[in-house]
Parts: sequence; C-alpha cells; structure tokens
Amino acid sequence: MICQACGVEAPTKHVAFYQNIGALIMRFSKHIEGDLCKSCIHKYCWRFTLTNAFLGWWGVISFIVTPFFILNNVGRYVFCLGMRPVPPGATPPELTDEAIGKL
Repeated sequence: MICQACGVEAPTKHVAFYQNIGALIMRFSKHIEGDLCKSCIHKYCWRFTLTNAFLGWWGVISFIVTPFFILNNVGRYVFCLGMRPVPPGATPPELTDEAIGKL
C-alpha cells in the first residue's frame, strides 16, 4: 500500500487522529484520516496528542472533548504498534518516461 500522507510504499493502516485547541469561547480543530505508514502514524499521533494535552483544555467545549480526542489518538496508536516499520530508504514511487510510454 501507499501511505496517503507521505506517499511511501509501505505497510499501512487506516487511522484517524484529532487535534483540538481551546480558546475560551472558541475552538480550533484539525484531523487527519487515511491509510498511513508507521512513521506517519507516529508523527501525527504525537503531534496531535501533545497539542491536545497542552492547548486543548482552554475552552468550555474543549474541556469536554479534549479527553476523548486524547483517548482516541492513544488508542489508535497502540493498535498500530505491531505494524512492520517502513523499509529503510523507501521513497515515494516516481513516474518514469518508460512508464508514461506504457500508459
């Protein structure tokens, strides 16, 4: 499979990670969902979860939803720990002139 975040050909799993930033009466949320490789799962899980942990609590609604986002992110991350790692030196596939000719 091909990772939908970085484009590398590696084993993937379908995951969804959520981020929330609370701002008293507003909130800013972001998410990523798709078939991701182990490297991207690690990167996005911890980026989003740490943002939630430090900036997610500072609003009324955010105070309620942030713990669920953190549990979701960590739970999905733990579920993916058994994945095979991305092969060393893996790069996104490239379209060569030969492949274009065959198309």
